[in-house]
Amino acid sequence: MRLLTIIATIPVTLTLVQRGVLTPEQAAFVLVAIIVAVIVVQKASRVILPIFAFAIFLTNNTSNSSELLQLLAPLLALVLCLVGIYIMLRGVFMGTQKKERH
Repeated sequence: MRLLTIIATIPVTLTLVQRGVLTPEQAAFVLVAIIVAVIVVQKASRVILPIFAFAIFLTNNTSNSSELLQLLAPLLALVLCLVGIYIMLRGVFMGTQKKERH
């Protein structure tokens, strides 16, 4: 799983360089930071990769700041709803697992 996280980060970072969002030096730093995050803190790597994917989506679908703001509000609402659903379902399923253990 850790290796797949590192491998999945490479095309995302290269796309950001190609789009001009990151310089090659920044991309190298990001890749090294991802490797360190995967080694040291596995949970952090679960957060970093989706943030990169979100940034690529925004840069690919907007050309100026007003479009970015118009797209950002509904996407943040969607993220908030999905996080809420995740928390609710996790509570339901984690509650049944804890009861089965006892």
